[in-house]
Amino acid sequence: MMTTKEPENKWTQLKTFVTEGSNRVKFYFILISVFLWFLSKLSKDGYTAVVEFPVKYVNISADKSFGRIPNDKIKVSINSPGFTILKYKLRSFSSLKIDLSKVEKKLDPRNSYWLTNSDLSLIDNQLDPEVEVRSISPDTVYFDFNKLVKKKVAVRLKLKEAFSKDLGIYGKPILKPDSVLVSGPESLISKIKFLETEPIELKGDKPSLKKQLDLVLPNGKGLSFSVEEVDVSLEFSKMTEASMSIPIEIVGLPEKYKLKLFPENVKLTYKVAIRDYEKVRASDFRIYTDCSDIESNSDKRYLTLKSSNYPDFIESIHFDPKRVEFILSAK
Repeated sequence: MMTTKEPENKWTQLKTFVTEGSNRVKFYFILISVFLWFLSKLSKDGYTAVVEFPVKYVNISADKSFGRIPNDKIKVSINSPGFTILKYKLRSFSSLKIDLSKVEKKLDPRNSYWLTNSDLSLIDNQLDPEVEVRSISPDTVYFDFNKLVKKKVAVRLKLKEAFSKDLGIYGKPILKPDSVLVSGPESLISKIKFLETEPIELKGDKPSLKKQLDLVLPNGKGLSFSVEEVDVSLEFSKMTEASMSIPIEIVGLPEKYKLKLFPENVKLTYKVAIRDYEKVRASDFRIYTDCSDIESNSDKRYLTLKSSNYPDFIESIHFDPKRVEFILSAK
């Protein structure tokens, strides 16, 4: 029991000694003396310490941007009065500015570097007058740049499933603007082929629709867009499915041969707005087979069919069959 109480008794005795009578005054004088001694020491020169500073790179060429972010902090060994070091250690400071036009050394068009210890005055001039910069770490900061370019890309309307099988968009959607100027690093710009709108869901039975849609913009630091939304105008029409027989055109057949196809026509089906139904003609379509390599493929049994040349107001085009048998003979 005596062993556990002994530390408590000593603490009580010390507390009594400090707080009672003249001892309390003596203790305060000791504290003041220590504090004044500490201030006297800090006011003297000759202290060396390493302080970490944030940095900001300025005067980057207008046609470039950082591909990889370089060091945003450097460690600076300084010699100065103790008070100054204490201030740097305890306070937050605005970034030191690194002028690339003065320090940058080229490796190639995309890469360069800064030898931090080659001109200590660059940092020294931004610190207090009594501070002497001894060294900087790291000794080399590398810069990786991207070339900044501009590119015009088309806007595409993204549609959700149609609200009715018998109702469709009549004509082409009108987008204003129909293209966007994209600016940014060349490595990112080269990947952008087009921009899509946010998906639009077609609802209701109105004959037309006008709406403002946001663009779905790709992520990427340094990318900027001339617009971020477009106005969309749509017109709707009742649709019907129709079909017709189309003759197969033969192209590329050497003159010394004649060719018989089985069958000679295909059945073509399509969707068209009712208002345009009477405008459709067989001559609007082209179904053909290319026979330019038929001599070198004497064992071929079928010819593949291809399509081209159909009106803009036609949708969902299908034809059958996709390939045909044939008889090849000399003239």
